[in-house]
Amino acid sequence: MMKKLVSFGLVLLFLVSLGAVPVFYENYAEALGILQKEPTPWARSYGGSGYDEANAVALAPNGDIILVGHYGGTDWRGSDADVWVLRLDGNGNIVWQKTYGERDSYWANSAVVDNTTGDIIVVGYTNSTEAGDKDVWVLRLDGNGNIVWQKTYGGNNDDEADAVAITQNGNIVVAGTYGGYTWVLELDGNGNIVWQKAYRFYAVINAVAIDSNGNIIVAGTNSDFWVLKLNGNGDFEWQKSWGISRAADEATSVAIDNGDIVVAGYTWGFGTNGDFWVFRLDGNGNVIWQKTYGGNSEDEANAVAVTNSGDIIVAGYTYSFGAGRSDVWVLRLDGNGNIVWQKTYGGNLRDRANVVAMAPNGDIIVAGFTESFGAGNYDVWALRILPDGYLPSEGIRNLGFHVSDSNAIVGATNAISSSYTPTPYDTSVSEKFTNVIPQDTNAVVETQYYYAGPTELSFTSPTPENGSVLTSDYVFVNVTSNNLLESAKLEWNGENITMDKASDTNWYFNVTDLTNGEYTFKVWGKDLSEKWVASEVRTVTVNRTIFLSFVPPTPADGAVVNVDSVVINVTSSQPLESAVVEWDGENFTMHRESSESWYLALTGLSNGHYTFRVWGNDSLGNWFSSEARTITVNSTVVLSFVPPTPENGAVVDTDRVLINVSSGRPLKTVLLEWNGRNLTMQSASNTNWYIEMTNLTNGYYTFRAWGEDQLGNWFSSGVRSIAVNRTISLSFVSPTPKNNSSINSDYVFVNVTSDRPLEIALLEWNGHNLTMHNTSSTNWYLNITGLTNGHYEFRAWGRDSLGNWFSTEVRTVTVNSTVVLSFAPPTPEDGAVVNTDYVLVNVTSGQPLQVAKLEWNGQNLTMEMLSNTSWYLNVTNLTNGRYTFRAWGRDSLGNWFASGIRTIAVNRTITLSFVPPTPGDGDVLNSDSVFINVTSSQPLESALLEWDGKNFTMNNASGTNWYFNMTGLKNGLYTLRVWGRDSLGNWFSTEVRSVTIKVNTQSTYDIWIKLSCLWTTWFFNHRTEFFELYENATVLGVDNETIQLALELNDNATALMLGAWGADNLEDIRANLWNFESPTRRIPRLWDIRKAFLIEKEAVEILRKALGGL
Repeated sequence: MMKKLVSFGLVLLFLVSLGAVPVFYENYAEALGILQKEPTPWARSYGGSGYDEANAVALAPNGDIILVGHYGGTDWRGSDADVWVLRLDGNGNIVWQKTYGERDSYWANSAVVDNTTGDIIVVGYTNSTEAGDKDVWVLRLDGNGNIVWQKTYGGNNDDEADAVAITQNGNIVVAGTYGGYTWVLELDGNGNIVWQKAYRFYAVINAVAIDSNGNIIVAGTNSDFWVLKLNGNGDFEWQKSWGISRAADEATSVAIDNGDIVVAGYTWGFGTNGDFWVFRLDGNGNVIWQKTYGGNSEDEANAVAVTNSGDIIVAGYTYSFGAGRSDVWVLRLDGNGNIVWQKTYGGNLRDRANVVAMAPNGDIIVAGFTESFGAGNYDVWALRILPDGYLPSEGIRNLGFHVSDSNAIVGATNAISSSYTPTPYDTSVSEKFTNVIPQDTNAVVETQYYYAGPTELSFTSPTPENGSVLTSDYVFVNVTSNNLLESAKLEWNGENITMDKASDTNWYFNVTDLTNGEYTFKVWGKDLSEKWVASEVRTVTVNRTIFLSFVPPTPADGAVVNVDSVVINVTSSQPLESAVVEWDGENFTMHRESSESWYLALTGLSNGHYTFRVWGNDSLGNWFSSEARTITVNSTVVLSFVPPTPENGAVVDTDRVLINVSSGRPLKTVLLEWNGRNLTMQSASNTNWYIEMTNLTNGYYTFRAWGEDQLGNWFSSGVRSIAVNRTISLSFVSPTPKNNSSINSDYVFVNVTSDRPLEIALLEWNGHNLTMHNTSSTNWYLNITGLTNGHYEFRAWGRDSLGNWFSTEVRTVTVNSTVVLSFAPPTPEDGAVVNTDYVLVNVTSGQPLQVAKLEWNGQNLTMEMLSNTSWYLNVTNLTNGRYTFRAWGRDSLGNWFASGIRTIAVNRTITLSFVPPTPGDGDVLNSDSVFINVTSSQPLESALLEWDGKNFTMNNASGTNWYFNMTGLKNGLYTLRVWGRDSLGNWFSTEVRSVTIKVNTQSTYDIWIKLSCLWTTWFFNHRTEFFELYENATVLGVDNETIQLALELNDNATALMLGAWGADNLEDIRANLWNFESPTRRIPRLWDIRKAFLIEKEAVEILRKALGGL
């Protein structure tokens, strides 16, 4: 007989044996323990009790994820929040998290990672300076979130940075507004301004990108969808906007793909009720395609990225699809804007994506905010999505988290661009330093989804091992899954039993009242993908049980112990081979007094709560356990300073102090109270903590350490005071030239270090003082460039925070260098094949030149100067062939220097185009001749007119202009095109055109003469028939090739009508040539016919056009 044993103690027994915490769909403590090192799909929220949101995302060189936004706002706008930066690993675990700036004074709009250094560049604005209402704020952090430098830029009005990008040389391009105008700055890696320009144009800036040529693309809105292109020096290239008057259209993001510009945003002027709007432009701003994507409600794209395969990822939010008020919406498009897949992600409230980035493995990183999940009103929300948008259904998820396909309406729009050339002007703002101090934060992290791989079931203790012999009348089966399970069944000797749930990943069942015998069992689990997965099969033999009991001095259940050691003592009802204490999930081997009495002393316990039980193993390999007990350890913790911590009253002659503290018990957290500030200490172990205070200036410092144990108690060390007082030494370091050395280059790099931080450093160079740059406050450098040959004397001066100046020794160097000429892009490489009729040759020199010449196939051509070290020449109107060239440069001394020699081939295609008076496709011509005229983009050897399948040799007005006149054409439909052959024997053709000829070449008089003759001849030959015709009122006709004549009488035989029919290959025409009435029925005469003929002008005109062959 089998039954389910409902026992809280038994359930607790197996839970404690696993070290598990009960986990349901609303609790993810256990799920987080399954996280793997390799990145897998996940969705997580980060935040506190306020409004938190991510405005930017970037990928660190190692694949870590950088999120930038705001933290702790009191309203949805986050206007009074702190700037917040988080670094996550690939699985969304927080590496570090910090805020920067005073609340309500600083704002971050965008961020980027410098892949060379791993530094993080954050841009936004601050109203904490006195220069204006708002100033641009740029913050450079190292990979650990420490501030490298922080600066502001601005004038007297509101200035703001909205977007940032990194150039190929590591410079920083910042885009925003300057007093309302569009403003772009380029900074070097230290925040020094390279150039700054404003453009007299009002726009909201949302994004900036840099193409492979260094051009700068800015996107935003001027109430329309707006894009601006500048060259690498900030010079205006073009700007364009698309939209409909009085409709809100906005470009929110931009990406570069092989020279094309991909822009995403939203439109209320096209689509349905506010849609995603995506453009693909070429480098000149011409639209390759433009499309909307959306449903019946508001949908907005906030971010775009391009994959390595050229697909386009667009992210934002949708009110049209999904499970909540708004959901994150992600679309993957191919390069032509066709949807590859589309999915929504979210809960029951508002969830939005603000930014997107591509992980190195092709995964998609999306970030924004969530109202559906998290700890506060809004939390930062980040998702890692597979390249196909899929989140495997068997993954661990919150039941409120939904992923679903959408069915967007895709529309091709035809917005016409408008352009305007703004007036650029140089601005002259200078940078100022700010003094923001970073603060660590402690965000609540919740997981809405995590995928740990295909579902697997594993038996865990105390489930008997396969082949076990049991001495009890029950078997406790416990199984864990790496994914959430909807249900689990125990297949026991062929019978299925529903198992109990400890958590969504832990299931158990206690089979009781077993008689001795052999039992075979396995577990089946159904995961969230509705698939059933089986564990391994096990077989056990039941053979009675053994009881284990705690005896003194083992603490009673619930006891509070005020020492750091506990002795566990247990007896068993039968001899044991071994015994272990399961202490807070860890197993410790016990000592044997006898085979039935076991003990273990656990020492060095830190304050906290502990749960334990004892397991015993008999000679058959069976394990048995005692009851589970829980106790509390609560004892006093002593904190002591240990070397090299300075003694109280010590005077320190360095700028750094290492504080080291030890504790008598393990601690959870230790803080150093340093001159009134609390700083988190690092742990060498849970009883040894340290922190190094660096960059200390002279003065007095007071400090002590505080430690927190597991129960939340705080203990402190004694207080100590010390004084810092030291001097500064400056030293030249490599690559600074040695004294009296000779340099064969036109520059000298001077590098100096100091053993203390400096406020400023100057290089005294031949009597001139030059400000040096710093990589840190103790390392300064300056590169003196453009030097001519001669002797130079220099030394470095440094000033500390107290205003003291210190100097290096004096050194002398001699400069003597040569000039090197090098071809630079877009100069074709040696052996290149060029498919254009021009070649742009660009050459740079290591020193300034007076003049430069291009030796082109033996001919010397003077080159144009971009600068005295950069020269170019565009060689145009080239025909196909091979060309050899090199550049020559002359310096101010009259020396000539040459570049290397390159050889290229020109081979391009030819375009043929019809030009007037060639008729257009589908034209109808009232002429029997057609004049065909065609031009070519290169000279041709010959040209043929293909006319209705026949070829006619054309005449040439020049090598690029050919013509032919087709004459004597009859009415009909004709097809034509032109073929041209170049000097290489290649043939090229125009498009095919069709024309219709519809003419009549005879005069009215000729038709009348012809008809008169026909009428006279017919009347003479048919007189008798004519009178019979009158009497009988019948119809009679005569055929003459292309015309048919007939006579008709009316019903009372009082009127006679001459009718004519004619036909060409286009249509049939009938005309009344003559009507004659006579009460006396007299015979018609020729003048009557002529008179009638002249009267019927309209009929004659119709007949003349129709009977062209008469």
